[in-house]
Amino acid sequence: MKITKEKLKQLIKEEVQKSLNERKSLSDAEVGDFLEIEISSDGYDTSVLPIDPNEYENKMSMGMGQKMLVKVVQVAEDYAEDKPKFSPEEIAAAKARAAKFGL
Repeated sequence: MKITKEKLKQLIKEEVQKSLNERKSLSDAEVGDFLEIEISSDGYDTSVLPIDPNEYENKMSMGMGQKMLVKVVQVAEDYAEDKPKFSPEEIAAAKARAAKFGL
C-alpha cells in the first residue's frame, strides 16, 4: 500500500495529537499550556482540548460560534477538604472589615 506524503503528514499529526490528549487531561493543565476551545453557535456544546500551538488550525467548522487558542496564565489552587478555605490572615482581615460596619 502506498501512502502519499500528505496522508503520512496527516497520520503523524493525528498520532501526535492523540498522544498529547492521552498524556494530559484538563485537570493537569499548568501555567504555560495551550488549550483549544470551541463553543457552538447555540452555546450548548463546548470542547476544551490541550493542544500544541503549532498544530492549531485557525478555521471554524460548521455550527461553531467561537474557536480560540488560549494560553493558561494562572491555575486555581486545589483545596483539600481538610484544609481551611481561608488563611488566618484573610479571616482576621474579613473580621476587621465586618467590624467597621458593625457586623
